[in-house]
Amino acid sequence: IIDDGRLVQVAAPQQILRCPATPFVARFTRTRNLLPGRAEPAADGALVRIEGGPELRSTARQSGPVIAAIRPESIALLGAGDNGPADNRFDATVRRCTPRLTHVELELDAGMPLIAHLAHAAAAPEIGSRVRVAVSPAAVWLLPVATA
Repeated sequence: IIDDGRLVQVAAPQQILRCPATPFVARFTRTRNLLPGRAEPAADGALVRIEGGPELRSTARQSGPVIAAIRPESIALLGAGDNGPADNRFDATVRRCTPRLTHVELELDAGMPLIAHLAHAAAAPEIGSRVRVAVSPAAVWLLPVATA
């Protein structure tokens, strides 16, 4: 991927989608959730304190100022009794629900703005409802702020 004439990432497509090298690559590949925060080392990766939002766990090993990149399809809505991953579960309010050709796009407020993609319109919650969401720590990719 080239940004302003500079080669910024060379990798297989799945690697670029899961692990963008820069915020430009993340935006280019439609990673809609780019959340500034501060990472601290943890036993299994990093604990990220998101500005104005909850703490997130990531399997990426970073510390200091970061941008947490989360793809919309990596955010799961949990049903009643559904546990999801042990880390990165929090409540959110549905602000907007937009049907798309292949999915439903949800705009969520979890103390931080999030965009989530649902595969089926029938599963879409109503605007204004509270939902429980989960993100696997492996789906929280950390970019150093210096690459912004």
